Amino acid sequence: MRVSIFGAGYVGAVTGACLADLGHDVIIADPDLSKVKRIRGGHAPVAETELEEIVSRAVAKGALKATADCAEAVMESDLSLICAEPEDGAPLQDGIRAVCSRIGVAIGKKESYHSVVLRSTGAPGTAHSVAIPTLEDCSKMTAGPDFGFGNNPAFLRAGAAVRDFFHPPKIVIGALDEKTARAVSALYKGIDAPAFVTQIRIAEVVQYAESAWHASKAGFAGELGHIVKTHGVDARKVMDILCLDVPPVLQKRLIAALEI
Repeated sequence: MRVSIFGAGYVGAVTGACLADLGHDVIIADPDLSKVKRIRGGHAPVAETELEEIVSRAVAKGALKATADCAEAVMESDLSLICAEPEDGAPLQDGIRAVCSRIGVAIGKKESYHSVVLRSTGAPGTAHSVAIPTLEDCSKMTAGPDFGFGNNPAFLRAGAAVRDFFHPPKIVIGALDEKTARAVSALYKGIDAPAFVTQIRIAEVVQYAESAWHASKAGFAGELGHIVKTHGVDARKVMDILCLDVPPVLQKRLIAALEI
């Protein structure tokens, strides 16, 4: 599949490189020319375990490209993933609105159906209050019949993002239209993980809840670690017993949070 990634930050770089490694044709769009040049040279634009090797391999075989031209990225793809990140303390919604405005103008000039998928972590409601209205205003088209829209949350941890991409605990796809749902599902063909196709609002809340849960988990594990140390107890052994009633994947994440 031909995919454009908007944003060469942490989520965008990992997502783009891994999709290219799966066999998709990927073009990453970012206004930062230094990141564009790094990708074109076969180098990762951000530091992450295993990412440099994947970017180098994907660029060498022609599966991964980069550009600073938004219109070029849209025209050379059938589906766009928005991986915007906040800049200089500005609200993430401002970044999403800016990207959607540029994508909207571009898809308004296309004759073929194009799907736009929000992957950035935003507050619930961002899709319907910011992304879709901006795309419709700038394209002069209607989401659903004229272009597709969806939400595909990223569940990536720093230091393990590449592994998390290829071995996710779940794949969540919120879609406004069936064509977009099928297209996003096809992106992950070959990845063994439970997949859930649902409403956009549900996908947004799942992503928001996941972020809140990890923050709470880290806080809990950190406090527990401080307490057990005062008693000269091995915190990992406590957690091994405490986690017997939770799934193995969650056990590993709780223990990892204990070490923060």
